[in-house]
Amino acid sequence: MEPSKASEICLFVVSQDLRGKNIGTKLWEKFRDFCIATGVKRIRVETNKLGASSYYEKQGFTLVSDFDSTLHELATPGGQACMYEYFCNTT
Repeated sequence: MEPSKASEICLFVVSQDLRGKNIGTKLWEKFRDFCIATGVKRIRVETNKLGASSYYEKQGFTLVSDFDSTLHELATPGGQACMYEYFCNTT
């Protein structure tokens, strides 16, 4: 957690054989609720545009920017790296 009350998701992956069972959503909701309870104002995640970007959009994240990444290119040839952000409702 950053001093500015921000947090980051790193390597959030659900095994292919477990997808479609709501496991990712349950993990996300637990993490989100923990962040809200501890005063985190925003959560960021770096992902691949061809990978999980639609999942994060479905969960309420907004696109911050696209960027080039050699690491993402290795993982997904032709894939575009991107950063998403979720603002917690901490009222």
